[in-house]
Amino acid sequence: MTKRPQVKIPLTLVDADFNRLAEGAFPAPDRGIRDHLLSVPGKSDFDAKMHYIKFLGAVFKVIGEELDNSIDIGGSDRYDRSSLARWWYSHLSKARTRVYSQIITEARKTVRAWQI
Repeated sequence: MTKRPQVKIPLTLVDADFNRLAEGAFPAPDRGIRDHLLSVPGKSDFDAKMHYIKFLGAVFKVIGEELDNSIDIGGSDRYDRSSLARWWYSHLSKARTRVYSQIITEARKTVRAWQI
């Protein structure tokens, strides 16, 4: 089993209205992610914890699949950290909206299954 590379997952959770006040702020807010995190079903602490756990599970699942489907990592020494970081930055700059939408879809699917 080949070890997956470690990558950073940038999430910008600032309110979009706040971002407009800081003209030219970067990166743009990930509105869908923020809205999902704020839409906790139920009212208990347990509901909130489960919502965030399911979200993190979806992040790891979708990002893992994205790495598996987008990069041939070969041996663990195939990519040094610097080249992997450049590749991930480039890949995510093109695929960020799609990947984050998949995360939200997966998290909602998982949360719905948990609520049944």
